[in-house]
Amino acid sequence: MNNFMGMLSNEFAPTECSTKFSVLVSMPIVTCPGKRSGKVAPEITDKGYCSTKSMYYYGMKLHALGFCNPNKLPHPEQIIFSAASENDFALFKAAWSEKENRTFFGDKIYNYTSFSYRYEG
Repeated sequence: MNNFMGMLSNEFAPTECSTKFSVLVSMPIVTCPGKRSGKVAPEITDKGYCSTKSMYYYGMKLHALGFCNPNKLPHPEQIIFSAASENDFALFKAAWSEKENRTFFGDKIYNYTSFSYRYEG
């Protein structure tokens, strides 16, 4: 399914999209507030913390990588779902750090100087 999604997103990407610049974003998918015990889909959800919203929650995360598209929303390149407790930077290293000739833009969690030099294009 991932290869199919990748093929579709690349094939239908607008011509003005840049393949050298990408946007990283993640967001929580909350199934239950952190004060309660999560009962919805416990086999794929767990407890996590969203620093942007300053809250604990049960659920999962959606991570998206998108091609920059000037003056428009980024065009999705890849979407990954992970456990709520998984660190965003760890997922980035595992899934997207090997992409060559790419500059990534994202939250400050992705700003690690030991990785920065590899992505400057």
